[in-house]
Amino acid sequence: MMADKVRVGIFGSCATREVFTTFYNDYKNHFNLIFTHERESFISLFDKPMDFNPDELRLLPDTKKNQFRYKNMVNDLSKSFFKDMEKGIDYLIIDVYFEVLYGVLILEDGTIITNNKWDLPKTNFYDKLNNFRICELNKDSEEYFELWVLACKKFFNYLKKSYPNVKIILNKIKLAKNVFREDYSFYIDKDFEWMVENYSPLISRLEDYIEKNYDVISIEYCGEAFTSETNRWSPYVVHLTEDYYKYVYFELCKIVHLDKNYLNSVYLEYILAKLNIYENMVQKEKDMLLEKDEEISNLKFSINEKDQIIKSNDIEIDELKKFKESVLDSSSWKITKPLRNSKKIFRKFEDKN
Repeated sequence: MMADKVRVGIFGSCATREVFTTFYNDYKNHFNLIFTHERESFISLFDKPMDFNPDELRLLPDTKKNQFRYKNMVNDLSKSFFKDMEKGIDYLIIDVYFEVLYGVLILEDGTIITNNKWDLPKTNFYDKLNNFRICELNKDSEEYFELWVLACKKFFNYLKKSYPNVKIILNKIKLAKNVFREDYSFYIDKDFEWMVENYSPLISRLEDYIEKNYDVISIEYCGEAFTSETNRWSPYVVHLTEDYYKYVYFELCKIVHLDKNYLNSVYLEYILAKLNIYENMVQKEKDMLLEKDEEISNLKFSINEKDQIIKSNDIEIDELKKFKESVLDSSSWKITKPLRNSKKIFRKFEDKN
């Protein structure tokens, strides 16, 4: 095992940040998370810092969630990433999710900031912005890509020149459209499905460019991605099940060459998390099949009951037919025929009068 903890920085999204939470991984004995930068774009990072009043970015009430949102916006406008890099790290882990989801705002004077559409529009700062335009990879594909490629070049040149010993890890993003319920049945969320279909190719485009042009170590989860209604942050395309975060952590432990025994224990945790999910899925499928079998059995019983009633009615009808025939063929029926006819004639006579 390494004598010192591995110092890590993050520039990406919660898909990477959640790996470094004790909720999923016991990482603190081996890693020291020095800083995290989320909800920022490379394009904004390499534009000039903005003058701003911090109070105009604050969100109320003053909860931990709003403090986190405030921190991200301040980081983006002040370009504090460069100051954080001075703290010293061994590995920088990046992902491109917010490049694809957010895009950038190009202001009237040409300044570029991240289009943090979740948080920025709720601030007084945003209310004072005039004549800006939004540029997104999903809508302005080539313009955004050109801006991003230029910023990407600056990003990697800066790291190579200023921090040549820092290794860069690309956490390749996996999006989920399948949502687990608490009982491990699942459904496809239509909004998530749209994001998977539309954003996944864009994410791959940026990731492929980085891999082809720069020296990075890639981590890619190749299994089926799931989110869950029980996720601590709510279901979302990048709020994945614990097996994902355990897998990424295991790959990270391999990259930094942690002790083999520890690697085995981490891998076992990943396998157990994966097995737990699939065992619960299979059990749910079995339970559903049993319910279907019970429904079919009940239906068969109901059909049998109806068949018995029909057969009973058929027998009764046959008996009535036989009774009728026996009556019609009886001597008493034949003897009384003239009397019945006379009654009919009498009724006709009364009707006429």
